[in-house]
Amino acid sequence: MKTNLKTMTFLLLALVGAMFTACQQDEDLSSTESKGKVTFLMTDAPFPSEQVAAVNVVIDRIEIRKVSDSEVEESADFFVVSEGTQEFNLLDLRNGVTTQIGEAMLDTGVYDQIRLHIVESEIVLNDEANTVYDLKIPSGASSGLKINIMNGLEVDGGSTHTLVLDFDVSKSFVVQGNPNTNAGIKGFIFKPVLRAIVEDISGSIEGTVTTGEAKTVLPNVSVSIMQDTTVVSTAITDDKGYYAVIGLLPGNYKIKTQPQGYQLFEQADIPVEKQKATVVDITLVPVPATPPATN
Repeated sequence: MKTNLKTMTFLLLALVGAMFTACQQDEDLSSTESKGKVTFLMTDAPFPSEQVAAVNVVIDRIEIRKVSDSEVEESADFFVVSEGTQEFNLLDLRNGVTTQIGEAMLDTGVYDQIRLHIVESEIVLNDEANTVYDLKIPSGASSGLKINIMNGLEVDGGSTHTLVLDFDVSKSFVVQGNPNTNAGIKGFIFKPVLRAIVEDISGSIEGTVTTGEAKTVLPNVSVSIMQDTTVVSTAITDDKGYYAVIGLLPGNYKIKTQPQGYQLFEQADIPVEKQKATVVDITLVPVPATPPATN
């Protein structure tokens, strides 16, 4: 019985193709099992001045450092996450709003630090001229601002994680002069302050700020989230009175706020659990009117 040469050739090619596909699938599976997917997000603890219309920063490189037992140069430990130029108005990222700034497949292991390369920064005032202040980039930020990852990031094969960078605008952009009026602002000093937290192991605090029996919402109220006497992060209520702070490690926190014309509000022992939102609605009480002096 003779076998058709064309048929044998077809079967041989099919066998080779199947073997190649199987090998490729094994390689893909092996690659997946040895790496984890990490998404990088940015959010903002906002600037507490209505005189500022925009806070713009330009980032052109993001790196992450893997913990290593070997004694090598620090630069060898960093892996590139993103090299594309990205521009953000940080004021768009308030009250839990985030934007994706990178995504990477990382080798399994523990990562402890982010390096953020900031190339430009500016403040735009909320005046008729839209006055712009171009800010000098500190030497540390221009070479790569280092941000420690709180409690570290542990990547397992096939795992997925989200890492949040919280850019604290109120601490990062120090106003020179009086921030309450455009004429009073003389400039800004850029001192970048950020914190990095793994979203998987963190929770949040959110709520609404109101006043009176009618529960009238209060916009532009600065709310501080504290542990002991340290301010961890801040939020400013939107036009619906809503505020939110994300990326809080599990534990107990205190909320504090005292906008002009209202009495101090403080609430302690607020529990935060991972991957849960703790709701704390705030009712502010107006400062009693001072009775007119009598002769």
